[in-house]
Amino acid sequence: MSLKPDAVLFIDSLHYVLEVVLITLSERESEIIGLNYGIGNRKPTMDIDEIPELFVITRERDGQIK
Repeated sequence: MSLKPDAVLFIDSLHYVLEVVLITLSERESEIIGLNYGIGNRKPTMDIDEIPELFVITRERDGQIK
């Protein structure tokens, strides 16, 4: 199924805005967000306890970053 040109433009614009927002974060915070939500090349394959363990942070801090 092909998307309409305006839908493609809208999706591209959202991707651009998301990238702009992510570069305002630290690299670590950006990576945490990516892993939690499957942004970019990251896939949200980890459960709720694995990401905090990977970055040695609490679940509360993971929630704050989200």
